[in-house]
Amino acid sequence: MQAFLIDTFSFCQNHEQREGSVRIADFPRLSAECAHGNSELNWSLEGGFNQLGHPKLTLTVDGQVELMCQRCLTPFGFEINSQSELILAKNEAHADEIEAMLEDDEVDVVVGSKSFNVMDLIEDEALL
Repeated sequence: MQAFLIDTFSFCQNHEQREGSVRIADFPRLSAECAHGNSELNWSLEGGFNQLGHPKLTLTVDGQVELMCQRCLTPFGFEINSQSELILAKNEAHADEIEAMLEDDEVDVVVGSKSFNVMDLIEDEALL
């Protein structure tokens, strides 16, 4: 899998947006869970700010994967249609402060960086 690195804070500051498609076979952990790695996931990533002014990334992932039924051991299609919001923190202590302030289990707080791998984020979202 080829890395797609972004500076998360700059991405949010500039309200950037990227989108694309990636093969399941390009994700080592996800392809290990799938019966076939020949399908693709579509994704989009948008930078911005939440209502409190914290930088945020909005990730959308959709597509179909072929999983193996553990009961009958035959493949079946599973539709992924996910959107998640990630609030960016400067460090772990800042992340804890933001999480306490938000009190929202639907929003994840992550530590941003200048070399954040978007492909890892997409694979994590698909696995969840």
